[in-house]
Amino acid sequence: MEGEFLDTEDSLSNKTYTEIFKEVLPFYLSIGMTYDEFYLQDVELAKFYRQAYEIKEDRHNSHMWLQGMYIYDAISTSLYNVFCRKSGQQASSYPSKPYPMTNEQKEEDQQLTVAEEQAKAKVWMSTL
Repeated sequence: MEGEFLDTEDSLSNKTYTEIFKEVLPFYLSIGMTYDEFYLQDVELAKFYRQAYEIKEDRHNSHMWLQGMYIYDAISTSLYNVFCRKSGQQASSYPSKPYPMTNEQKEEDQQLTVAEEQAKAKVWMSTL
C-alpha cells in the first residue's frame, strides 16, 4: 500500500499540471462540471463538485442498502410462512409501513409503539 502511494507520488512529480488536468477532466465532466467551469472558474469549484458527488454516492448506497432490506424482509417472510410456520400459527406479515429514515420519523415511530403498548396493557389489565 505504501508502495502504491509512492508510485503515484513519483508519477505525479514527473507530470505537468496540464497532463494532470487532462487526466482528471473526464471524471469532473462525468459528474456534471463543464469544461469552462473546470478550466476557467475558481479551483474550489472542483472540490465542491467532488464533495457533492461523494454525498450523492453515499445517498445512493444508503438507498440500495434499504432496498436490500425490503427484499430481505419480503423473502424471509415468505420463506418463514411456507417452511417454518407450524399449523394453527398466525402467518408472519411483511412490515406494514416503511422504515423510518430521519430522526423525526424514528421518534414518531417510537412514540406510536409506546402508545400501542400502553393501549395493549390497558386492555390486558381491564380483563383481569
